Amino acid sequence: MTVRRLHVSLDFGNGEEVPVARLGWDGAARQAVAEWDPGFAAAPLPVSPLLIRQPVGLLRAKARAFGDLPGLFGDSLPDGWGRLLIDRELAARGRAVIDITDLDRLAMVGRDGMGALTYRPEDGGGTASVDGGGADKGVVATVAGGNAP
Repeated sequence: MTVRRLHVSLDFGNGEEVPVARLGWDGAARQAVAEWDPGFAAAPLPVSPLLIRQPVGLLRAKARAFGDLPGLFGDSLPDGWGRLLIDRELAARGRAVIDITDLDRLAMVGRDGMGALTYRPEDGGGTASVDGGGADKGVVATVAGGNAP
């Protein structure tokens, strides 16, 4: 499983999603890059008012504090404990944890993360597949609920 692009939206729970950006991988720079949605750039919400005054151009990580992601999106990744639990679940399913990228992890978070940002793989799936068999039933939900798949 390698997610190449993610659609990022804001979901305030009212049934409507506001497209924010697309995340993709820049192989030369070895980091994820965000391309702002034109509609969001025309009428932006202050998603990171201290660091992003106007959403124009490409957004790149300024430091590696959030791995390979710009901080705005990297903050949606599970914390150390959550990452450990997900890694254990992936290992139990036979996945090599080293092959899982930060984009894959955001795709696993999908709509189940903290806050209003949601992540959807560009191929249209709901969450990323970790076992190679289509859309996963929810690694994050499985780990959080303690249920086996």
